[in-house]
Formats: sequence, structure tokens, C-alpha cells
Amino acid sequence: MTDFELEQLRRLPQRQSDTWQGGWCRYPFRLWIGDEDGADFRLPFWASVESGLVNRKSEPVRVDEATPERLLTALVRFALDRRVAGHRPGRVQVADRELADALGPPLAQVGIAVELLPGPAERLPALAPVLAAMREEFANRGSGAAMSDAPGVTVARMRAFGDAAREFHLARPWERLEGDTDPIRIISPAPGPARGVATVMGAAGETFGLGFFASLEQYRQMLRAAVAEDDDECEGLANSVERWSVAYGDFEDLPYEDADLWRQHDLPVAGEGAWPLLLHSRPPYEFVAPGPADLAFMEAILRAVARATDEQLDSGRWSLTVPTFDGPVAVELELPELLAPPERADMIARGWEPDLRALERAHLVIDRLMAENRPRDVEEANAVLAEKLGHGPIPDLPFEPRDDWERAQVLCYQAYDSQGRRRAALARRALAICPDCADAHVLLAEDAPTAAQAHAHYEAGVAVGPRPLSADRLARFDGNLWATPRGRPWLRALRGQARTLSELGRNPEAIAVGAELLRLDRDDHQGIREPQLILLLDAGRDVEALALLSRFADHPTDHDGGFWRWAIALVAFRLTGDSAQAATALTQARAANRHVPRFLQEAEPIGLDEEENLRPGQLGAAQLTAGLLHRFFRETPGALDWAVAKKPKAPRATGGSGKGKAKGRGKSRGRG
Repeated sequence: MTDFELEQLRRLPQRQSDTWQGGWCRYPFRLWIGDEDGADFRLPFWASVESGLVNRKSEPVRVDEATPERLLTALVRFALDRRVAGHRPGRVQVADRELADALGPPLAQVGIAVELLPGPAERLPALAPVLAAMREEFANRGSGAAMSDAPGVTVARMRAFGDAAREFHLARPWERLEGDTDPIRIISPAPGPARGVATVMGAAGETFGLGFFASLEQYRQMLRAAVAEDDDECEGLANSVERWSVAYGDFEDLPYEDADLWRQHDLPVAGEGAWPLLLHSRPPYEFVAPGPADLAFMEAILRAVARATDEQLDSGRWSLTVPTFDGPVAVELELPELLAPPERADMIARGWEPDLRALERAHLVIDRLMAENRPRDVEEANAVLAEKLGHGPIPDLPFEPRDDWERAQVLCYQAYDSQGRRRAALARRALAICPDCADAHVLLAEDAPTAAQAHAHYEAGVAVGPRPLSADRLARFDGNLWATPRGRPWLRALRGQARTLSELGRNPEAIAVGAELLRLDRDDHQGIREPQLILLLDAGRDVEALALLSRFADHPTDHDGGFWRWAIALVAFRLTGDSAQAATALTQARAANRHVPRFLQEAEPIGLDEEENLRPGQLGAAQLTAGLLHRFFRETPGALDWAVAKKPKAPRATGGSGKGKAKGRGKSRGRG
């Protein structure tokens, strides 16, 4: 407080009967100033016990700026505001020893006594209605009802819950269980209503935590409504039943009272964006404060899920004794859809898309029959198949594995036809039977949370991939390895290895793996040629790029809309400049899709994840082509201007009339 402020206060009339209560209170949410991260702020509050009026002109300040001097300045402004005060009080009350010591001497100079009251500033009686109004104003910035409001919920109990929530978040169980495919049935402790089934949230990288349902049927009903994109049904279901969840959010998402306790007592938290919220709502969307028993139950479930090993998850049922605030609790959980997989029709209704790799089991069956019967021609082969297999469904074709690799591979086909944790469980079972099962590594790689972890599995699959192939089979299927079911797992592992090497920035190695894959499977059944071409262009290996482009010139890509021809034109220009060869390539590129230059000229290409913005037909194909080649045309000196402005010369006539030449040009325009 300055001398000027002190003099202003002295000149005001004093009302001895009036007592003011004040202090610093947490601002309900964070503020962003410039480019700085969100910061915590405090508000100076003064309220009259006699009138119930409060200072209306307070401004939030940073935590490190919430000093006694600033609080005194707020008091003077309150006193000077004639609409709420216009006088100085007889005494002021605060709930902080440091504030009381700092405010006492200056206020004594103007005849105001200072008293220290027990408890935090938010508990001061005069401030309670003010804080309630502020919480209501910012209600949409907090979630749920405060845990600390429930009788029996102490700071120590909240600390135990916070520690369990932190353990769960740091364990990242959403990397091992998916909410849409791996419901968890709670066998013990007794879950009570609306908490019989839990799902791990976070596989999509958005909302993390645990969601609860009364039963498996309620869980499946919600999933079907979500897949059908029926927002009305989803909202109706959510608002018509009791709901529990443990979620994680930003600090300002916490209920006001809980946030203050978290800060004041330094309760456990996994990190920014990982403040835990225990939410309990009843129809019609009314939040209820969870009680002590609820916190203890959630502690147990959070810890039991966080501590589950891969072996326990793969078994489908596990038991653990975990600590809680109320003492050790025995927890038993199971994954019912791993133990008893749902029917295919139900999985499809819930958004599952069948994996065509599961159908390769039939190839293994047929491969066995052909090896045993050695038909002389196609007609005899068809007769063998009709006699041995009949006309039943492909999944039901009889097959008795004869070696460990076949036993493991059959499990992989089952995994490809499954969802969720069951896929990983079957893959690990396959590896336990046969360490040479490359498809098991492919399955585990596809579930890996990071590119580095996926690469390790793909690399292991590549290492064992050739082992199930005899020298005779390798020779017979040289360059056509996709034709044998024993070769496909190896090729899949190579494809994944090339992709993850690229994702890890190891492009020269990715190019080498891609070249090996194209050698083993010359028809490129997995579509490696397009990413291989991009890697070659990026490395400036134009001669190799041209060889790849020439190899697949007649059947470039499955979704080609001019991409391959425009890539040929680019490489021709990079190798030969504005030559006749490059002009011919450009003519063919424009014939394939004349719209590409339009999108090459745009400052930014369309992102490959923005397909909803694609134009119809050839325009959309041109956008995709330009998106893939945009950077290369711009990095190659003169290439963009050449592609946009160059007018390819018409083919020189070898005979005939001018009419014939016009006809040829007309055909060229028609193809564009």
C-alpha cells in the first residue's frame, strides 16, 4: 500500500460495526497471455459481513503476484467504491497468518483492526455466497460434483484416490486394451449398480480413463448406437441411466473445491492434462458427489487394471490384491469377450471390419491338397478340390495342422478374424508354439503403441520369415512368393519393416527393404511401389526411381489418377531437363490427368488425411497426385514452371493429311 492509498483510506468515514473478510482465491480457470502456456491466477476478494456486498472491480493476477500489497490495494478500491462501500470498516478478518502479519501495521495506522480466522479463505462466511456465484458462472469449465463435498471424504482419502489415478495413467493401459473391444467385467469387489463392466478409454488418443456400465448388454447397446451415428439414441441412453467414470483433464476441469485441495495439499497427479475426475451422474444428467466407499472402490479397480501383466490379460481373467485407503482389497476381473468371442454379426454391428487375411487359411488348405495330390492341370485340380472340400463355407474347411508352424499359423488366421485383446493373445500363443511364426510378429506390431516397438516386431518377423520355406519352395516361387501361403507372412513383415523404418527416419534402410520386397514379390501385391518411389525421389535417386516407374508403367497403382505418369514426367525432367524425352512424358502425364498443374501451383498441397475435401473424379485424383509430388516439383529447379507453362508439341506426322493430325490431337484432349 502506498502512502497515497493510505491517505485515501484515512479520509473515508469509518463504520466501526462493519467487518470485512478477504483474501486470495483461486481463479476458476487458467489464462493464456500471448504465447505463454496457461498459468494459474488468483483473485483478491473483500466482502462486507454487514451488507454482504463485495468488491466488483477485482482483476486476476498471477500466483507470484498475489502479494499482501496488492490485496491492500484491492481493499482501498473496495472502500472507495461508494456503490458497495464508501467507508472503511472497523476491522478486517483474513484466514492466512502471513496476510494478517502484513496487513496489521498499515491498517492500524487508519484505525482498522486485523483478526486471523481459522481455515482457508474460501471458507470465510462472507465470501461463501460470492464463491458460489463464481462457481455457477464458470460451471461449464468444471466437471461433476466435488469429491470433497461428500461427508467422510478427507484430504487423506483424496490423496489415496489421486495416487491410484496417477498409477493408472502412468501405466497407459489404453495401449493394451481398447474400450470398443475389451470390456472388463468386475467380479469382485462387488461393483454395485451401474458399475458391473468397465472399459478403458484412451485408445483413440483423446479421452483417457475408465468408463462404467451396468452390464455387457448396456455396453453393447451404446456401441451399436455409436456405430450407427445415432446421436439422439446415444444421448438418450447416456441421460437415461446412472453413469460412473474416471476421467482425466486439465486443472480447470476439476470441480472448484477439489482443485483448491489438490493445489493446497499437493495431491498426486500424473502430469499436465492428467488431473483425475471421478464423475457420477444420475438421470437426467445430475452430478452427485461420490462418497468414501466409491473412492475406495475406484482405487482398487484403477490399480488392478494398471498392474495387470500381459500374461494376465491374455488369460482373460486375473486376480490381484491391491492397497486402498480402507486397506487391502482383493480384485477379480475378466475380459468376457476374450474368453467367449462375440459372433461375427455382432462384431460387424459394432463397427468391426473383417480382415481378409483370415481367408488365407483356405490357401493353406488348398496348398496342402495340391501338394498331396499333384494334379496335372486346372481341370484335375478343380476336381480334387470338389472331392476333398465340397461346397461348405471357407472358414469351415477341414484342416489338421501337421507341424508347429501350421499350428501357429492357424492361430494367426483366428487372430486376424478377431478383435481387441484376443488378437494379441492368440499371436503370443502362436509364438509360444512356433517362434518362426512371422504373422504373429505382424499382429503384435500392428498393436504396438509406437513406431519403434512396431519395428522391433516386424524385424523379428523378417528374421524368421524364410524359415518355414524349403529351398525347393523358394526356388519354385522365386519372384512370386505371394503365391504360396508360407511366403506371405514373411512378405507382410517386410512391408511393415519398410514402413516403420521410414517412420523412424531411416530411409536408406527402408529403400533397401522395399527393393528386397519387390524382388521377392515382383507383382507387388502389397502396394510397396508408391512409398518406395517417394523415398527414392526424396533421396534424389532418380535413376532407380525411373527404373521403378518403368517397371510398373502399365499397371502403376490401384488408385492411379495420373500419379504414375506425372511422376515419370518429373523424373524425366530431373534427369534430362527440358528435353524431347521429358516433353513426351509430360504429354502422357497431361493425357492421364490434365488437372494436376492446377493443384501443383497451390501454396500448400492438400493433406492426405483431408479426403473429405477432395473434388470429385479426376479433380480429386489430381489433388492427391499433386499432394504427393508437390514438394518434389517445387524443389526441382524449373520443374514447376515447366509443368505448368510447357505446351507439349504435337507428335510429328509420318504421313496422311492435316485432318489426320487434328484427329490425333482431338483424341489427346479427349483422354485428358
